[in-house]
Amino acid sequence: MLYLALRRRPLPAADAPARVERLLALRNWLVALKLLAGAALIYLVLRRVDAHQISGIMLGARPGPLALACLFIAGAVVSNAYRWRSITRCLDHGVSGRTAVIGYFESMFFNQILPTGIGGDAIRVVRAYDAGVMAGWALVGVLIDRAFGLLAVGVVLVFAYLVGGSSITAAPLFAWLAGIAAVVVLGAAVAVWLGAIVRQERLPRWTAPLVSLLQAFTRVFRSSGGITEVLLTLLVSTVLMAASLVACARSVGVDLGFWDGLIVMQGILLAALVPISIGGWGVREGALILLFAPLGIGADQAVAISVLFGLALTAIGLVGAAVWLASGYRRVDLAMRLGAIRRKSSGGAS
Repeated sequence: MLYLALRRRPLPAADAPARVERLLALRNWLVALKLLAGAALIYLVLRRVDAHQISGIMLGARPGPLALACLFIAGAVVSNAYRWRSITRCLDHGVSGRTAVIGYFESMFFNQILPTGIGGDAIRVVRAYDAGVMAGWALVGVLIDRAFGLLAVGVVLVFAYLVGGSSITAAPLFAWLAGIAAVVVLGAAVAVWLGAIVRQERLPRWTAPLVSLLQAFTRVFRSSGGITEVLLTLLVSTVLMAASLVACARSVGVDLGFWDGLIVMQGILLAALVPISIGGWGVREGALILLFAPLGIGADQAVAISVLFGLALTAIGLVGAAVWLASGYRRVDLAMRLGAIRRKSSGGAS
């Protein structure tokens, strides 16, 4: 994907329709498979719980904490947007704060409706490109932003494993999560090191996109002022997302501590990397049942909290839909119109 964005080699005209048809067919199969996988996960979760009990818990939820959860998620989205803006500025291909906020709210909407975990990332690439950033650098900025989000998950889980202070960290499942998190943190350190020493002239030409990505990642880490902004906004968004989960739990009378909520939230985000459902439904419920069990929170309560949290995400996604509808594309629309004019001209000439 990065390779295509950086080199942009056009398809032969004769091959383009067939290639598009194959891609559309593949997309339809992926949608169907993920719908089936999500439905299967939800079915397996519901087999372990009492649906009537869950509905009763949700109907008794207090609206105040739920509204607070939505507010926390919205704040996290804004903080993430400014992290993305800081990263693009470190790369000298910056987007404005307005563009970043619009792009991140749009991504919330697309992450909720598309059968993939990268739907929101794709729309942010388009938004950055429409704001004037070169296509390759737009993609690099989004990939590095996603990497920092994953790195935060890894750091929190490794820190929780070392420090303890929660019943969750003593569970056998958490040792697996901490192991995956340690790999993430180590991988980030290796990426920064490689980005500092690797030179393209010593490697095959096909490695150029990967080398460029590693060098850009290292460049952000070495930016004196930029990395401070990136880490600060990352901290804010991590705290706010954990607070939103705690608020959802307290809305149904579950006294979830912030430290426990912070750990569980990172587990949810790690589980969300498995792209087998739409909007994380099914995966999130299963993860919460497992992570809440050491705290003595029953499966019925865990599913109710998960559904409420998912609805809070959906509410912010609807805000993103309104932002998307209200924010047009200038550069993309112009490119489409110019392409249509060229096609008409070539058709008339022939």
